[in-house]
Amino acid sequence: MRRLGFFLLAAMSLALMSCSKTAAPGGQQPVAQLPPGAEGVELAGKGLKAKDGYQLVRDSDTTFVVKRMSDGRNVAGGGCGCQSGAAGCTVTNQGSIAVCVGACPDCGLHLTINGATTLIRQ
Repeated sequence: MRRLGFFLLAAMSLALMSCSKTAAPGGQQPVAQLPPGAEGVELAGKGLKAKDGYQLVRDSDTTFVVKRMSDGRNVAGGGCGCQSGAAGCTVTNQGSIAVCVGACPDCGLHLTINGATTLIRQ
């Protein structure tokens, strides 16, 4: 009976490890459209583009904010990260589009609105 329990535990562990390499944090999958309440940005290529009257401002190597230019208020935030926990995924501008680049194969772009984070691109 102990041996059966060990094998079941081992099988479940392997299944979870294989899923964790392809799934986003919290089981999220990249979106085809922005979540409700997304203000000032639109999907463009492999990243996000600021709409007229808004600006994407790099906050750190891995984070940015979406700023409304009329009043200077931050309306959203975002960032880049490796879902596997590895380092080296950073936010950069390619033209007017914020994208995530990195050495990890699962470098993902996230958008945070009112405390809720959504995986945008992987």
